[in-house]
This record gives sequence, structure tokens and C-alpha cells, in this order.
Amino acid sequence: MRFISVLIFSIITSSGFSQLKVSINWQPVNASLKSDTIYYIGNTTLSWNDFQKKEEEGSNSAALTTSGFGFGAGLHTQNEKGTLTINVFCYFLKSRSWYKEKYRNEYVLNHEQHHFDIAYLGTNYFVKKLKTAKFTTKNYSALLQSIYEEAYTYMDDLQDQYDGETRNGRLKDKQASWNKKIDDQLVSLTN
Repeated sequence: MRFISVLIFSIITSSGFSQLKVSINWQPVNASLKSDTIYYIGNTTLSWNDFQKKEEEGSNSAALTTSGFGFGAGLHTQNEKGTLTINVFCYFLKSRSWYKEKYRNEYVLNHEQHHFDIAYLGTNYFVKKLKTAKFTTKNYSALLQSIYEEAYTYMDDLQDQYDGETRNGRLKDKQASWNKKIDDQLVSLTN
């Protein structure tokens, strides 16, 4: 499920195709403890208390993590020069994430944590694509949306592959392999 948090504010004073200076920032978010959203900052660790939705009866899953990423962008142009500022964030939604009490253990929580970590990997993929894009005053809005959709698809595919290969964490050897794969990617991002 996609939750697109897109805010695009623009003040366009030029009709040309001028190249834009681009600034990409991790959105500094000061969420209160009562907030429904947890933002991925550094090595954000989930706890079972973060899963606040009532469990879904009839589901074959032990738990469900609802996470993703979004961005806000602003364009400012003056004297035919433009600056595009993109603020990026990765999130976990407490009110849409749940678990079954009989599966409340560290193994299942680790599996769910890695879903949040994959959202963070998707966010970094998005930032990498943004850094190589050629934004102009004419294409920035459509290009931003296109890159966002590509990165979200990348993240969704990785989430599906993770659950598919581990059978939602049921295959412990595959889960261990994915734990290492994800942890190694997270470490490489901090280096």
C-alpha cells in the first residue's frame, strides 16, 4: 500500500528550460511520543509497543509492518536561476501495523524490523536516483513523480522478494540470509 506524502510548492518566474540547482535533505522530523508515525533516523529500532492496530482476524501473517517513504519539494526561481529543494523521509505507521499475541517474540519482531529497514533502503535508492536526475523548471514535477514511483516499485519488489524467499519469516535459514543481506546494506550506507 502506498502512502504518498507529496507537497510540491512552486514559484516559477522563468519560462525557459533552465537547469536547477538541487538540494536533497533528510527531513528533520520532531515527532512526539504520541505521534502515529515513527521516522527512520539512523538505526531506528521498533518495539512491539509500536504495533498498535488491532490484529487482523483470519490473516495467515504473524504481524504486519506498514512503512514507506515520501518527500516534499519546493522550487524557487529568480532571475532565470532555480533551486529545487527536496526533503525526504522514511516512516512507520503505528496505527496500521499489528501483530498476533501468540507470535510476540524477538524472531518475528526482527522480521518486521527488516521490513522497516527495507523501506529505508528504498528511500536511499530514491535519493540516489534524485542525485543523478537532470531537473529543469519544465520537467521537475513529472520527473520527481517518475523517480518516486520507480523507487517505490523497487522497495515494494524488495519487500515481496523478502517475504517470498523467507516465506514471511517461516524459513529460518532464508531469514538468516536476508538478515545478513539487509544488515550489510545498512552498514554500507553508513560508511
